[in-house]
Amino acid sequence: GNCKFNVNMLKADDATQIPSSPTSSGHGGTITITAGQSVTLNNGSSISASSTGAGNAGSIAIKAGQQVDIFGNSSVKTEAAQTSGGNIDIQAIDRVRLVNSSISTSVLGGGGSGGNITIDPDVVVLQNSQVIAQAVQGAGGNITITTPLFLADFTSLVSASSQIGLNGTVTIQSPTS
Repeated sequence: GNCKFNVNMLKADDATQIPSSPTSSGHGGTITITAGQSVTLNNGSSISASSTGAGNAGSIAIKAGQQVDIFGNSSVKTEAAQTSGGNIDIQAIDRVRLVNSSISTSVLGGGGSGGNITIDPDVVVLQNSQVIAQAVQGAGGNITITTPLFLADFTSLVSASSQIGLNGTVTIQSPTS
């Protein structure tokens, strides 16, 4: 089902899992996190929305008052078995920073399109990290990063791809990158 968190700070550490469970129709549940200050994932923690069978993956929305930090092999991901991937929307006033971690939407099979990823803070920092919207037969998802300052090291990847279908689009709206 759906999960909603309204907190000042959310800190997930040491492999904490925040999953949504599929609904009775097989669709993934939606996860909504609203934090007055920050959301931090560390040490293999994850937020995930997935579907089984023919259901669409659930979506994830994170809105942090100041920052979202995803560190240490942590992830925010949606995953569909066959149909459409869920969307991920991350908003923060100050920054979104990934270190050795990932944000991803995936469709593992079938003709479903990858989910879309939207990231919108003042600063985006990627260090050895990935932002990926992928599909197999359907179109890859679209990735939109809107920020005044986009910083990514050479080991980081932003990709919207499909193995067989059309690739999605990557749009980075940043005067400095």
